[in-house]
Amino acid sequence: MRRRTFKKRRQIRKKKPLFKKKIFWIFLFIFLILGTLFYFLFFSQIFQIKEIRVFGNKKVTEKALQDLVNSKVERRIFLPTKSIFLLNQKAIEKALLNEFPQVAKANLKRKLPNILILEIKERVGLAVFCQSDLSCFEIDKEGIAFEPSEKENGLVIFSGKDEKIFLGKKVIQKEDLKSILEIQRQLKELEIEIEKFFLEDKKLTAKTTANFEIYFDLGGNVRDQLFNLREVWKEKILPENRGELEYIDLRFGNRVFFK
Repeated sequence: MRRRTFKKRRQIRKKKPLFKKKIFWIFLFIFLILGTLFYFLFFSQIFQIKEIRVFGNKKVTEKALQDLVNSKVERRIFLPTKSIFLLNQKAIEKALLNEFPQVAKANLKRKLPNILILEIKERVGLAVFCQSDLSCFEIDKEGIAFEPSEKENGLVIFSGKDEKIFLGKKVIQKEDLKSILEIQRQLKELEIEIEKFFLEDKKLTAKTTANFEIYFDLGGNVRDQLFNLREVWKEKILPENRGELEYIDLRFGNRVFFK
């Protein structure tokens, strides 16, 4: 007997259009929320930088500082924007230090919704550093040259090198400058007036107003050299002979030479 076979008919379900699926509307809603938030934060006029307030400047003009910051705040995300949230603070602070040698520190802060606060600390001149061609520069406590100087009073250091000086760069080591300041202080206590200092490598020559010179070795123990100078000045170089003095050499340990 022959068996009959029956094929089951497959029921073909119609696919729902994408816009009728729940997940589509969920993703669309999230996309719209994120898009709106993105536009609000980065392109809304509310958060576009409108004001830059500057504090602490004396030598550098407020406008010069504001102009530099303004030139660095614009970014591009499809379209140009000055959103306060896209501010690259560290890069702008570095640009300020590079552009203005007079500035020792720059601190840029946000004040929502659209104000920047720039606090700067300017360098303070501690000495004048001069080259052999008589071009002189103010230097701060770090030994950094930050602006040209025409004065030749106070602490004046002449360099024995002819290297070109770049503003914002170190021209003398901080420790050497500290040693020179200490030498100047102690010589003043001994009533030895210094006209100028000459520095070549580690040899420091103090030229006095009495026309004799004192030689120091900044690579050695400056404290000991000053101690030796005090002893010799009080015990061996008598006041009545100081007018004939040509030099005092302190560069050879405990041995002091003078003429």
